[in-house]
Amino acid sequence: MTTWPWNIAAIADGNLIGAELRAIEVGAMVGCQPEMVPGACTNCGGREFMAAWRIEINGNRHYFGPGWGDWRPASLQTQPCPVCQGSVRMEALQDISGLGGLVLDGKAAGSLRLDAFRPETGQVDALEACRRLLVELPSPRTWALFFGGYGTGKTHLLCCLVNACLLMDVAARYTTAEGILRSLRATFDGRHGTEAIRQELENIRVLVVDEIDRVKLSDWAGETLFGILNARYTHGLATWCATNKAPNELEASEVYGALVSRLSSGEMVAITGDDMRPMAQTQLPDRRDGTAAG
Repeated sequence: MTTWPWNIAAIADGNLIGAELRAIEVGAMVGCQPEMVPGACTNCGGREFMAAWRIEINGNRHYFGPGWGDWRPASLQTQPCPVCQGSVRMEALQDISGLGGLVLDGKAAGSLRLDAFRPETGQVDALEACRRLLVELPSPRTWALFFGGYGTGKTHLLCCLVNACLLMDVAARYTTAEGILRSLRATFDGRHGTEAIRQELENIRVLVVDEIDRVKLSDWAGETLFGILNARYTHGLATWCATNKAPNELEASEVYGALVSRLSSGEMVAITGDDMRPMAQTQLPDRRDGTAAG
């Protein structure tokens, strides 16, 4: 993903104090994070440009507040937001999609397409539900829960949905419930911002959460997972989930029960059938001579 030499998306507006400002070296870019608006670009907050004050040696002095010592020579520089403007948008969308490096049964997840999906009998209802979800693009709002046994195609369909969003120029991210919690735990060392990651998960246009039942719900994990998804529900942002458990099994947990209640307002579809992974494995190319294994 192409990035600009600063990590802010709005003109500095007094969030810097004098002591911080005087410690900033000449040539540094300073500013503040934009206020996030539901459904807006998660990089620029819907402004469609990136802006930063570049600290100079001399020149016009600008006030960064709140003290008298908070005046520094600086020039304002702007560029189109690399996420929602310009030629790098698709690259940026792919970068945040979560599909990079993900392989399903020998196929790159980023190559999976819904129009190429050939459903088995137990997958027909899920395929039709996917099509109904995509009709809402570019402003999807409906929630969905796909549930069924292992290897019945849930992850495959979720990846197809993400790719369809990208083709329609809609930001979407695939992750797992454990992936959400792991990314937040990684911020506990203080090097990354927990709140920034939460805001990204809460505000991306479409969030796709696989294996929503495959985590041990401590108090922190339950509160965190529910908080992120509930914020999306409140803001009317599409959230599509998959689980190996039936809704009535999930409802045994207070957290999952509350999530099922929200998911029930949208699509709740069972995917039935046998585990398709063993069959897919027999169709993978043999690494030695390129023929089908088995």
